[in-house]
Amino acid sequence: MVVKSATHSADAIWKRDVIRPEVAEIVRQDLVEAVRNPRGFGHGAYISGMNIAGKTGTAELKLKKGEDGLENGWFIEFDASLKQLLLTMMIEDVKKRGGSGYVVAKAKKIFLKYGKTNDLVNTWLCSQRLRKSHFSLFLSRK
Repeated sequence: MVVKSATHSADAIWKRDVIRPEVAEIVRQDLVEAVRNPRGFGHGAYISGMNIAGKTGTAELKLKKGEDGLENGWFIEFDASLKQLLLTMMIEDVKKRGGSGYVVAKAKKIFLKYGKTNDLVNTWLCSQRLRKSHFSLFLSRK
């Protein structure tokens, strides 16, 4: 596995051999299963005909353990077959809106809009702040 910078030259490599390829493949397969499997936490992002991999998460914001606080939900998904699309999304205060599942539903809409776009060249980045949500969308066509 190679880690590259999104802000530097396409040939700029930060680190090589961060994890072994066989370990990266196991993680990729598990993330695909999290979306493909109806019991997976990311299944709400499933789109027929696409091989989507994803991971949900929740950040609890409180001063001390056992205290009630806010929750920020997040979801990251990518096209596991074509490796041309990566989406990260974080939405603030999701506790009473379904937690990270709320984020998955929003992310799916963005993925549906941009995931099958065929007229993109090189790399395009869209970062936007919506009402209490943040997302970054990376598309790459070669």
